[in-house]
Amino acid sequence: PAPVAAPVGRRASSRADSKGSRDRAEAPLPATAAVPAPVAAPSGRRSSPRAAAKGGRGRAEAQAEATPAEDDEIDFAKEGWMPLPSAEGSAKPTLHLLVKVDTGSMLACDIHIPPLSFNTREPLGPSKSMFLSVLKGEESSLILKMDDEDVLLSPGDHAIVRSGTEYSLRNDSATTAVIAKMVLIIHASVDAGANEGVGEHFEEEEEEADEGAEEEEVEKEAEEEEAEKEEEAEEEEEQEVAPPAAARGRHSRRVARS
Repeated sequence: PAPVAAPVGRRASSRADSKGSRDRAEAPLPATAAVPAPVAAPSGRRSSPRAAAKGGRGRAEAQAEATPAEDDEIDFAKEGWMPLPSAEGSAKPTLHLLVKVDTGSMLACDIHIPPLSFNTREPLGPSKSMFLSVLKGEESSLILKMDDEDVLLSPGDHAIVRSGTEYSLRNDSATTAVIAKMVLIIHASVDAGANEGVGEHFEEEEEEADEGAEEEEVEKEAEEEEAEKEEEAEEEEEQEVAPPAAARGRHSRRVARS
C-alpha cells in the first residue's frame, strides 16, 4: 500500500507509516457475494448451440453406423432362406424360412415375418406338435392365432402349438420384422391307415413266442422221460448181471457143506 501522507505541518515518520499499515491490515474487509467462476470454452474455439447440435448429430450418426442392419436388409438368397408364401391381404408377399436342423422326426428353423404380414392358417397334423420362441421384434407384436384364441408374444416369449390345432403367425408391427424359432416335432404316426396291421403283427409275435415256449416245455418233458427210462434200463441191467444177495448167500452155504 502507498504511504499515507502526514498532516500539513507535521513530518511523516516511518513509525507512523508502519502503524497506519497495521491498522488497515487489522480492519475487517467488507463482505462480498460469491460469484461463480465462468466456464472456460475449449481452447481456440467458442462454444455455441450450433456446435453442440453438430456434436449431437455426430454421435447419432456414429451410433447408427454401429447398429446392425435391420432384418429387412437380410440377404435371404445368400444366407439360404426359403421363401414362404404369405396369406392374402398380407403387406409382404412372402415370409422366409431358414432350416437349421432336420432329422426326419424333428425340424428346427427360423421364420422371418415382415411388418404387417402373416401366413395362411393351417392345421397342425395329429402326429405333430410345434414349439415357438420369439427372437426379435417389437413388444407384443407377434400374434399367434390358435383356433379362435389370439396369443400376443414378445421377444423372449415361448408358446406350444398342440397337434390338431389350426394356427397362423401375424406380425402386427408397422416398422419392425419378427424373427422366431420354430421346432416341429413329428411323433410316431397315429393314423389308422398308417398303422394298419401293426396290432395284428404284435399279436402274431406273441402267439409265436407262446408256441415256442410250449414246444420247449414239451421237449423238456420228453427229455426227462427219456432220462428216466434210461435210468430204469441201467438198473435192470445191473440186476441181471449181479445175482441177488440172498441167492449169493445160499450158493456160498452149499459150497461150504460140500
